[in-house]
Amino acid sequence: MVHPINWSLALPYYSIALVFGYLLGSIPFGVILTRLAGMADIRSVGSGNIGATNVLRTGNKALAAATLLGDALRSSEHLGAEPLRRDVLDLAQRARLVVAVEDPTEQAQAQDDKPAPFGLTSRELEVLRLIADGRSNGEIGDELFVSRKTASVHVSNILRKLGASNRIEAAAIARRHQL
Repeated sequence: MVHPINWSLALPYYSIALVFGYLLGSIPFGVILTRLAGMADIRSVGSGNIGATNVLRTGNKALAAATLLGDALRSSEHLGAEPLRRDVLDLAQRARLVVAVEDPTEQAQAQDDKPAPFGLTSRELEVLRLIADGRSNGEIGDELFVSRKTASVHVSNILRKLGASNRIEAAAIARRHQL
């Protein structure tokens, strides 16, 4: 049986462990994420490793993806591989995983974002840009890690909000308004 974490007691210890782990380059993302999710110690499952593959054995794909991205981000920063770091952050954003942004220029850009026109959500803006690039629902789903049906729902919502009757008209509105 998994015992729930008493956060008032555990948070300072997790925070200290996270700082030391980051400084040493050895943050055990698999252990941290599974414990935060209230799961058993990941080291008692499958191979006993703390990596994404073993987290995936728990059946929680989102935690496995977050573990993998956390490991990739840590490695890219440790190696000083800025292009890889940007790609990992982009992938995390497209997968809708929360990643702390440490780059001050990225933080400033995030704060300068204006509300989307036509009442579109940030996700709908992503989909609209892909529509403007001529992508199909299946291609949009693959790009954004969602099902074809979810992509279709986003497209329908976008058409309704823009008052467009089809994808071509939506793409034209996006180009006209530089969305």
